[in-house]
Amino acid sequence: MNDAADVPAPAPGDTPFDDIPLALPATEPPLDVVPALPPPNLGLAILWVATFVLAPIVGGIAIGIGLRSLGVQPTLVLLYSVLITFNLLLSLTIVGSQLRQEARPALGLRSFRPLHLVFVVALALPLAVTVLMSAGLVSRALTELLRVILSPEMAERVNRFLSPEHKEVMQAARDNFWLTILFVGFVTGVAEEMLFRGFISRGLLARYGLVWGTCITSLLFGIAHLNPVQAFATFLLGVAFQAIFWTTRSLWLPILAHALHNSVVLTLALFAQERQLLSGELILLSPPLAGLLLWMLYATRTEWRMPNGSVWSPGYPSCEMPPKEVAAEPHHRRTQSTQVVLAVFLGVLLYADLAWKMLGLFDK
Repeated sequence: MNDAADVPAPAPGDTPFDDIPLALPATEPPLDVVPALPPPNLGLAILWVATFVLAPIVGGIAIGIGLRSLGVQPTLVLLYSVLITFNLLLSLTIVGSQLRQEARPALGLRSFRPLHLVFVVALALPLAVTVLMSAGLVSRALTELLRVILSPEMAERVNRFLSPEHKEVMQAARDNFWLTILFVGFVTGVAEEMLFRGFISRGLLARYGLVWGTCITSLLFGIAHLNPVQAFATFLLGVAFQAIFWTTRSLWLPILAHALHNSVVLTLALFAQERQLLSGELILLSPPLAGLLLWMLYATRTEWRMPNGSVWSPGYPSCEMPPKEVAAEPHHRRTQSTQVVLAVFLGVLLYADLAWKMLGLFDK
């Protein structure tokens, strides 16, 4: 007799395989998965910067030749306005073509903390004076170096090439001051910050970290200005703008800082040197006040916090906005009253010195 035939068939659910699901539940991705890095890499960043610099030059030459062939003599203000507008359109085209639908969150185009706005506005004058001082120091050091390694005549020629006076440009800027402020200050600020801090720094920070990514972006920013004398000062300026972006997580504030800086530097370059405003307490107080305000931006920096309290990150250093499904919210650190008091004290001394000199000039 076959005993196996007498064994009853198992009922559904009695076999050890019935409890195994047909599909495994979804799990979180492994922690060691490397996220996809955003564009651009270093090679493409150099390419985009070269395009941003050279395309307006070629376009300006073509426009000048075309207008002269029609018997029209373009003014310097008109030519500069066209070139700066072309730079803005080129910057928007590069950023838009690379980021497309994710441009707004990737660039960090969001609202900002009112306290950070106060810090950025207060930073405009001391940062401008500090940058002008740096440019002057580098210019003098380079002049002395040229005198050592070259003959006096050759050193003078090289110095004139590196530091041209641009008397016609300066006079045209004085005659059209507010139009110059609009284009050189604000339009240029939007164009360059969109490209350098918004787009290029995002890719370079993701690949090289916060420190080296900031340094490389600022170096490209300095080289793009095609002025060896001001390259070091422009590099420092790029670091300051990146610090503002990193601490506020809003691209609007480095755009505003850039526009205010260009406007203040242009005003000082046009009028302050003749009236000897850049001297005394203005020189001594500007660097420490600029450094203090940048530190206060860091001390009150914005972070994206998850619902569980942890800090959100895309997996690499970035100022971009988190996706909506993450439900992260901006969290602001508090400022210290001692820092505010010290900044107000230095600021009062700085602007009082400037006002005193202005009143003295009007009395003359």
